Amino acid sequence: MCIRIYLILLLFIITLVVNTSAQDKLLVQKRDKISVIEKNPDNEIKLLDNVSGNLVGYNWNGDSLNIFISDKGVVNKFSLQHSNLKNSLPEKKSLQNKIVDDYRVSYIRDNVTIYKEYINVIHYYRNDSLIWTKRYGNFNVGILSFGKSFNNVVISESKGRILFIHPNRKLIELNLNTREERRIANNVNSYQYSPTDRYILIKEMSRYRDNTYLYDSEKKVKIEYDGLLKAFWMYK
Repeated sequence: MCIRIYLILLLFIITLVVNTSAQDKLLVQKRDKISVIEKNPDNEIKLLDNVSGNLVGYNWNGDSLNIFISDKGVVNKFSLQHSNLKNSLPEKKSLQNKIVDDYRVSYIRDNVTIYKEYINVIHYYRNDSLIWTKRYGNFNVGILSFGKSFNNVVISESKGRILFIHPNRKLIELNLNTREERRIANNVNSYQYSPTDRYILIKEMSRYRDNTYLYDSEKKVKIEYDGLLKAFWMYK
């Protein structure tokens, strides 16, 4: 009986730790306010009010969160002490981009390599071994020239999915294991997985202004926040 109670408590603690650490946090600007939105659960921590200008980025200096606001061509820095927030954030994993030429680029994370060609082909390598090759009919899924294109590949943190823009302007998610595709959005300007892979931060172009929102990959629904202007996933 005691062993059973102990195992139940241990399972509860493990679940609590996992749920506590697996948080997706966004630094956002909603109208003139800067906040941190925490997904799973959905909480909001207000940081700055009556902001004049636009949120353009952030970084950490020790435990100080530096928030950068661009106002009339001048970038201002606001420093806030948030050691507890920083401690709950994941480390950012870098994605290496290797330019082969103007028509081909490889995207590398750890043992996964996505090799993308101008002539409508995606190759998937694991540990330098070719797993599969996918061709997209007569369409071109290349990048023309790195840094000038709108359709660079994004790899999920779990290295199981990728995002890219199809030439018809659709945002496509491709499962690397099953090769199944899902069309996520249209006319997308930027896109990025959350640290837990559940959400995709999307900036969608419209006729009058860009629309920034989240896509929940588990529920397959769009999540919009009233007045959301800019957002960044948060890392240490």
